[in-house]
Amino acid sequence: MGAVEERWSGAWRRTDASRGAIRDQGDARVTTEEASKESPETFHRVAYRIVGAQLLVASSLAGVAWPWLGFGVARSVLVGGLICVAGSAYLAMRVLGRRAGRSPRTMVRGFYAGEAMKILLTASMFAAAIVFLRVDVLAMLVAYMVTSAVYWFALVANLGRRET
Repeated sequence: MGAVEERWSGAWRRTDASRGAIRDQGDARVTTEEASKESPETFHRVAYRIVGAQLLVASSLAGVAWPWLGFGVARSVLVGGLICVAGSAYLAMRVLGRRAGRSPRTMVRGFYAGEAMKILLTASMFAAAIVFLRVDVLAMLVAYMVTSAVYWFALVANLGRRET
């Protein structure tokens, strides 16, 4: 069997039907053999490390804010960080809690459904915090964004390790 090339998402994708290898001619180059080497435990470990790092950042931000800005702002910072942690933990449990061996289509659908639910939960937690906890909205949002950035830094760090 020969190779099939198709244009996909701005990069040429080459599929070798005899071996099932996929190579993107853009930035990322991954074969199905390389992807299958990653065990589900590896993904679980990375996901829960990210959630743990987010929890550490959220509590550290609140600890730093308390002596300088007072208890009210520190509480708002902690609430914003915990909203981010709760959303990330929910998505990690939702996506990684499923059994392996599902079809890619089912996995992607599950991810999109989990992400949509995470957004709804996050918006609900923001609304509840503003209404019931009377938080400082700016401090809460800044803490949420900083805590959320942990995820992106972890992804960049993980990509750097995989390419070497």
